[in-house]
Amino acid sequence: MSSKKIKAQVKVLITGLDNSGKTSILNNLKSRERNTPNPTLPFGADSFIYRETNLSFWNFGGRMPVRHVHQVLLNDMHALIYVVDSNDKSLLQRSAQELGYMARRHRNLPIIVVANKQDLPNALSPEKICDKMGLPQLLKDNPWTIFRLAQFGDQADDNASFDNFRINLLGWFAHQEEHLQERQNDVDQRKNRSNASYKRENAKKGLIERVSIFFFNLFTSI
Repeated sequence: MSSKKIKAQVKVLITGLDNSGKTSILNNLKSRERNTPNPTLPFGADSFIYRETNLSFWNFGGRMPVRHVHQVLLNDMHALIYVVDSNDKSLLQRSAQELGYMARRHRNLPIIVVANKQDLPNALSPEKICDKMGLPQLLKDNPWTIFRLAQFGDQADDNASFDNFRINLLGWFAHQEEHLQERQNDVDQRKNRSNASYKRENAKKGLIERVSIFFFNLFTSI
């Protein structure tokens, strides 16, 4: 058991379109050893402690419609990592649409866009991806950044290596304390509203059930 004192919990969702590299990122967040990429399972998760913060990363399969990401998981997340295949220009518009769908519904959600596969010959630079996806306008209501990453970090230059990506990612999180706390407040408020709604619904059902039993007993006794 770890002896480190944990002061905060941060849950991060990793998502993106099919084959963008989500699983590889999750597999490498704790280890320098590169695992062979496999198709994303519906859910995958990993966590580790960084500066007294328990960082939990959740991988959501790209084959699922983005609305399911929003409804099932994103409401409870503190940040989003959205992975883009820099080598496939044909998917950038769809990728922007899906990212925009989530950003519009979570306006204070910290977002990290990953320009992945930077080591492939036709990969667009992060600057061009920002331009073609319209990220400054798309994410205008969110704290956000973009990092470059190579598909095979051990063969890439230092700027696109996984080690450099990991350092930049954790460093960015460390500077987002205010936004992460704001997001936590939103998560707590949603849970409180949900619990209150659940109690009201149960109370309503209980009242209806009691009234039904009363009339049933009344009529059966006549």
